[in-house]
Amino acid sequence: MELLQQKKGYKRFIQHLSFWIFILFFTVLRTKMSFAGYSFEIFLSSLIEEAIHLPVMICASYFTIYFLFPKYFYKRKYIVFAVLFFISILAFVLLLRVISYYISYPLLYPQYKDFSPNFISFNLLQHAFYIYTSVSIVVIIKLAKYWYSTFQLKLKLEQQNKTSELALLKSQLSPHFLFNTLNNINSLVNKNPSKTSASIIKLSDIMRYMVYETNKEKVPLVKEIDYLYNYIGLQQLRLENLEFVHFSIEGNYSKKNIAPMLFISFVENAFKHGEKNVQSPGITINLQIFDSYLRFEVCNYLKKIKKPQITNDSGIGFSNVKRRLELIYGNNYKLNITTTDNKYKVELEIYET
Repeated sequence: MELLQQKKGYKRFIQHLSFWIFILFFTVLRTKMSFAGYSFEIFLSSLIEEAIHLPVMICASYFTIYFLFPKYFYKRKYIVFAVLFFISILAFVLLLRVISYYISYPLLYPQYKDFSPNFISFNLLQHAFYIYTSVSIVVIIKLAKYWYSTFQLKLKLEQQNKTSELALLKSQLSPHFLFNTLNNINSLVNKNPSKTSASIIKLSDIMRYMVYETNKEKVPLVKEIDYLYNYIGLQQLRLENLEFVHFSIEGNYSKKNIAPMLFISFVENAFKHGEKNVQSPGITINLQIFDSYLRFEVCNYLKKIKKPQITNDSGIGFSNVKRRLELIYGNNYKLNITTTDNKYKVELEIYET
């Protein structure tokens, strides 16, 4: 892996070096050369001058594409981006003037005082155009790569949604869970008609949510919470102790959105593989909503014989959940699963982008 990273880094370095060598000769031809007055001495002098000025264009380009664009432009902070971009133009123009007046002119043009008598005698727009012609080429390449990767990611996500939509509907509500729920509801028909009616409504809400909501990229967090409440309520039909599951929510979730059915796999896992013969609460579920991120935690006791694990029988499976997180949230999430002597804990943090 380390060797592969080194090869990629070397390849990237060669690509950048080749590009700036091209820019160097391009700038020489653009600013100095004319076929009528061509000579080797003129070419060499121009090459040296542009090589001295090249670091300014490199710094301006990398500052723009690796700082301003990711930090402000991509995040749609356009006013801040415009202000800082204008300030950076002035800064790099000033830097170019310093290098020109104190290094390249004295070195290459002994009579430079004739055409540049003092430091402030220069054309600001001309200097800016000189630097940002090259910067614009770099920006165009970077934006093209960014939009292409974004487009590819969107296509991949759409394909993932299309291919997994049916699997989601089949696996999220497994036949085993459905049959058990119907049997539990049937047993309540004569004993507790009102509870039977409430259970049927919960099951109906679950199926409606899965059919009509899960095909969207994001859903209101409140709907995802309702879905979890309904699922937990149906699972509790099999439990004598209604306090066995503790589900707590902290923070304001009324205006938050989230990818649908990310939490259910971990909750299903806790019910399926968790130890039932323990002191309540045997399963704790906690959702914390902050301004810039949310945190979801599920903890259950381990069975003494078999340790729990997320499989394809539980929700859409750990690997598919992680894949969806990567496609939808990129690097803006953290998933941590820990196992102690008697407990199994899942911690998921999702950051707003």
